[in-house]
Amino acid sequence: MIIPLGHDSGEVRRQPWVTYGIILSCALVFLATQVLGREGSARAERLVGDAYEYWKAHPYLEAAPRLAVLTGEPGRAIREESGAALGEREEPPVPSASLEAEQRELDELTEQALKALEDHPWYRFGLIPSAPTATGLFAHMFLHAGWLHLIPNLFFLFLTGCFIEDRWGRGLYALFYVAAAVAGAVLFVSKHPGLDQPLIGASGAIAGAMGAFLVCFARARIRFFYWLGIFFGTFHAPAWLMLPLWFANELFTASLMDATHPSGGGAGVAYWAHVGGFGFGVAAALAIRFSGIEARLSKKLGGEWSYGRDSVLSYAKTARAEGRPEEALDLLRFALEQNPEDADLALLLFETAVGLGRADEGAAFLAPVVWAEVERGEREAAVSHWQALCEAGARVWAEPPILLRLAGWLRDARRPDAASLALRCVLDRCPGDPAVAMRVARLARGFDPATALEAAEIALSDPALAPAEREALEAIIAETESGAEERRGPQAEPLAALERGDEEEPKSFEPRVFRTLRVIDAVPRELDAEALWLDVDGKGRTRLALSQVDAVAAAGVHGLGGKAVILVDLALNWTSGGEKPLTVLRLRSDRYDPRKLVGSAGSPLQAMSELLSTLIARARACPLPDPDSARGQPFKIFRDLASYEEQVLGAERPPVEDVFQSRSADPEPD
Repeated sequence: MIIPLGHDSGEVRRQPWVTYGIILSCALVFLATQVLGREGSARAERLVGDAYEYWKAHPYLEAAPRLAVLTGEPGRAIREESGAALGEREEPPVPSASLEAEQRELDELTEQALKALEDHPWYRFGLIPSAPTATGLFAHMFLHAGWLHLIPNLFFLFLTGCFIEDRWGRGLYALFYVAAAVAGAVLFVSKHPGLDQPLIGASGAIAGAMGAFLVCFARARIRFFYWLGIFFGTFHAPAWLMLPLWFANELFTASLMDATHPSGGGAGVAYWAHVGGFGFGVAAALAIRFSGIEARLSKKLGGEWSYGRDSVLSYAKTARAEGRPEEALDLLRFALEQNPEDADLALLLFETAVGLGRADEGAAFLAPVVWAEVERGEREAAVSHWQALCEAGARVWAEPPILLRLAGWLRDARRPDAASLALRCVLDRCPGDPAVAMRVARLARGFDPATALEAAEIALSDPALAPAEREALEAIIAETESGAEERRGPQAEPLAALERGDEEEPKSFEPRVFRTLRVIDAVPRELDAEALWLDVDGKGRTRLALSQVDAVAAAGVHGLGGKAVILVDLALNWTSGGEKPLTVLRLRSDRYDPRKLVGSAGSPLQAMSELLSTLIARARACPLPDPDSARGQPFKIFRDLASYEEQVLGAERPPVEDVFQSRSADPEPD
């Protein structure tokens, strides 16, 4: 024996009043039939017993077919015995006059018994396959034969129906429940069209709820109690395994009963009603899901939650785990509209949105939580949530005081990249504000020299600047420029030599002459051990052998979009010198996802750093403007494209030409 005890699909979001109503209705109807029908049941049972006893005493009489069905195996035994006896004798064992009187007596007793049965609620409101009625089609689902029929049915309904109602809403669920009962009844009647016994019970409808549960909660783990002889205990199994096994057993048993008891209607159990209801439930749930009705209802019904935020979180996590992220997103969005500063809800919504490739949409909900945490002084939470925003590459804005305070916390927590991003947001928000720029320069000093330099130059533009403040800013600039020279100078050559091998002369990190620049825009599509595959403007899919790349330049550049864009320039003739134009293939970070090239599951910034390190190593290329920033540790940031091209590439742009027009010109990809 195996009995389900529960499952792990969490709490429902709203009270399942329809399911409660069905359970209450079935219980009340059962009690009414037990109390009000007790006298009628006793009378019918007594009259059927009288007819049976009379028939048993006179087995040579012809009993009505319904009496034989009502008496079951004993009735069949009498019929077989009388048939065998009559086969041995040519005439009945009593005179014909007595035979006729005895037959009339049996017929009268049978008629009284059948009339008493017809007054019983099961026959009045149940569905009789040989004489179906509309009343029986809808009323039979509320009738039950006994406690062992009622209690298991209602328990199964409670385990499954509450969650289907929660998923679909009360109206659709109520229609579905009735339709599943009708579907099961119709299949049962079609399989036993001549049966005189009534079909009663909610098992067809409940089987439909089980079928829908299989579709909606396939990954739910169900807890079972088992009892096999002297062995008993509990175990867990997924719904996608156990519910199909239950259906297969019902289908097999229904077919077996038809073969062994062709006129018995399943020997008292409506197996075909179970099969029909379950099949209808699966089909209906699939139709509701793939038609989009389920998602629309989930969004619409979000406002009817009667449980707390923990239930919302649990339900949303379940939806994500079962492959329904859009539904989880809708539920969390609604919950956050009611409580916009709930960090757990916002973080789960953000993670869900990132998984769908919509980080900015999720950031719109998580960012206000971060700002509130900063205002309340919740340092650890704000740092952690801002880091999540940075790793996903989300674009967010806030008032400068909030971002400046957050940047200080990030610096103290040794998260320089995240602190740099916060400071860049401040400069972007207040591009010409000397007072704000001064605070940015002081914060960025020591971990982001490029931002410190830019902010210091903006602050120095203020003519009303106090001498002490001007002196401090000039010191920041001098310190930053001195550090940059050290990074470009002696420290660069040993690292480059290690990357290329000691036998090679290290390539210079400084542009040798001021050259003209030819730029070819490209989008990287695939990276292998020897080449980078690109979509090149005007040329289509192109293979670039990494051996052709002399230098790799990388930096953040403003003025190309809403925020700084990371440019990666693959220089094809960096070492050639002379008067030939410098030819670069330019990759813009806003046109591809570096995670797809390196197979990384981390943040886009981390993937970009990994991509650059791989390109520099495999191409044995010169890293520009210096080994660290060329690998994004961190990136240098430039105000505009011209500044970047002049300071990093040592070049200026003539009118753009297609360098692929001639093979005798500059080097080109394979």
